[in-house]
Amino acid sequence: MNTTQGSKKRLITLIVILFILLSIPLVVFLSQRQQNLTPNAATEADLIVESLQLTDAGGNVRDVFAPNEDIYVRITLKNQGGAKGVSADGTYTQIYSNVAEGTVIAPNTKSDVGVEMKNGQFASQQSELYDSIYTSAQKGHFITNKFWSKSSSGQYTAKAFINYNKHVTESNYDNNQISFTYRVSSNRYVAGTTSTTVPSGFSSLTCVADENNFEPDLTACVTEGSSNGKAFAKITNTSSTQPYTVGLASYQAYIKYPVPYPDCTPQECPDKFDWIWTQTPYSALTYRLEPKKTIYLTVSVPNCAWQIDVFKNAIIPSYHLPDNWYTGKKTYLDGYYNTNLSVCKPVVPTPTPPTPSPSISPSVSPSPSPSPSPSPSVSPSPSIPTPTEEIPSPSPSTCPTPPAVKNIKVTCPYCKEGEN
Repeated sequence: MNTTQGSKKRLITLIVILFILLSIPLVVFLSQRQQNLTPNAATEADLIVESLQLTDAGGNVRDVFAPNEDIYVRITLKNQGGAKGVSADGTYTQIYSNVAEGTVIAPNTKSDVGVEMKNGQFASQQSELYDSIYTSAQKGHFITNKFWSKSSSGQYTAKAFINYNKHVTESNYDNNQISFTYRVSSNRYVAGTTSTTVPSGFSSLTCVADENNFEPDLTACVTEGSSNGKAFAKITNTSSTQPYTVGLASYQAYIKYPVPYPDCTPQECPDKFDWIWTQTPYSALTYRLEPKKTIYLTVSVPNCAWQIDVFKNAIIPSYHLPDNWYTGKKTYLDGYYNTNLSVCKPVVPTPTPPTPSPSISPSVSPSPSPSPSPSPSVSPSPSIPTPTEEIPSPSPSTCPTPPAVKNIKVTCPYCKEGEN
């Protein structure tokens, strides 16, 4: 009995040993197969959007924009993986103008792209900052549009999605999206004021009407300078029957007025008009002017270089081609460019990287809005930083012949289209 039991134990032991020996190659095979199937962060790329911000045309980082104001992108892309991120046709990033809060986008499912980017390869740990504004050296990476706008006030969520088409092989596709929440509000401007009598400070300044404006019924002038941080316009409606919406707006200027003035149109040589494309609204208002009436409009001006324009119809919050400026839209009445101060400097806070969201399911969002539509009367209250100090700057010129003065009466809208 004892001998038989001993034999059985030895047999069971041999079977177990044989099973273990036969299992080892299978375990090794399965382990190797799993390693081949599982991406390795040390040997593959891992692309992320390190930061996403939105700016106005001057490069100021903001989270509040005016209706119909151009909204530009400031974005940092990074490869945090251990290998180079590259594909045959480049690395693509899409930035959507509005995605429902918390929505995760599935690859290749979004058609309402506000801005799209194309880059080459990203070396391991390479991080690059890109701006889509007109003066940016990296603007060429933005291949479909450089900006979008929204006509309706409200809250929106922009979202950036790097490698949305998965052309670059990555160790992790679930960290490719981040969001930035922003608002569109008419309170973007510093509020202007109206008066039917001469406002304080107006009489100490020169105000000469431009006879070559685009509306014969309206006689308008802007003051050649400011008083206590205010600039003024006087507008008279000479029509007996026709009321008009008129307005006054001041703009921050980030590039000096060109000397000599370009001998081409904005469409022919847009780079020579970067001083226009980069201006951003500071203070504005509109007013319904009845027949045979006169109104004085007052706006605030910044403590850096500025331009003011008096116009009919709607405020233009952003200037861009093909014709989105006052002379381009033939709504110009008069203008003035003050260059006694240094050019404005954009306000660019250090970005706080948002929490990346995984890449799974699609969502629908509205498309960017194109051009401005007329605004109602009085314009609103401030939410804009006031940059820079007063420093005298070189003398610019008027159109067409440069005089020896420091400030420019922005006149003759016919001799150089696009001067405003």
